[in-house]
Amino acid sequence: MRYKDQGFTAVELLVALIVGALLLASAYQLHVNVLHQASDAQRRSQASNAAYDLLRQYQGNSSMVTNPCTTHTATPAVPSYANLPGATATVAITCPYSGSTDLSLVTVTIKYNATGSTQQVYRAITTRPS
Repeated sequence: MRYKDQGFTAVELLVALIVGALLLASAYQLHVNVLHQASDAQRRSQASNAAYDLLRQYQGNSSMVTNPCTTHTATPAVPSYANLPGATATVAITCPYSGSTDLSLVTVTIKYNATGSTQQVYRAITTRPS
């Protein structure tokens, strides 16, 4: 037996097109979210690397941390390779323990702009001046 009407109806084609458009729209949204998260992760990584480099400078240079447990705050330049929009760095030297007089806590805070908001990365190390 052969049917006279073969093929898809207009309603079936319309439903298939709508389902296809919804799948494409959700795939595009997923793609945009993945790119956004990758960009944020890259900025966070760059800020973290810059903070660790500043910590290494303070750890390796005894002239920057001369007296243990002496509070000091500085705003060094963010390393240029970090490529962070509107980035600022703050280095704070404090005493980590009330009874300790020979250790200093060096804390680096990197603030940068990311997708309409300000993000921060904190890194710290204790050091003993030589």
